[in-house]
Amino acid sequence: MKKIFLSALMAVMVCSIGFAQTAKKAMEAKDKKYESVEVSMDKVPAKVMTAMKENGIEKAHVMKAYEVKKDDGKIYKFKVKSGDEKMKYKFDANGKLIKKEKWSKSKDSSTQ
Repeated sequence: MKKIFLSALMAVMVCSIGFAQTAKKAMEAKDKKYESVEVSMDKVPAKVMTAMKENGIEKAHVMKAYEVKKDDGKIYKFKVKSGDEKMKYKFDANGKLIKKEKWSKSKDSSTQ
């Protein structure tokens, strides 16, 4: 009887450990929806650079640029400062403006 009980207990423990590892991997995959990397402006595609110029964004005012890799493609994010105004822009790889918003360290407020 003790052998059966110990065998059942071991089986439950093995299943629990396996389930915990599977759940941990699933949570890690869920948390990592995209990969964002800071890039220099010379790594930004020409289509995106053209779209930035068309939207009045001067290269000299770009504080930071990021390439975001998602399952469905790449997005380019920019933090821009012109005078006292700070803006965030998002473009897809073809240069389409996805989002434009004002930003500050305390809070973000959308303008589009």
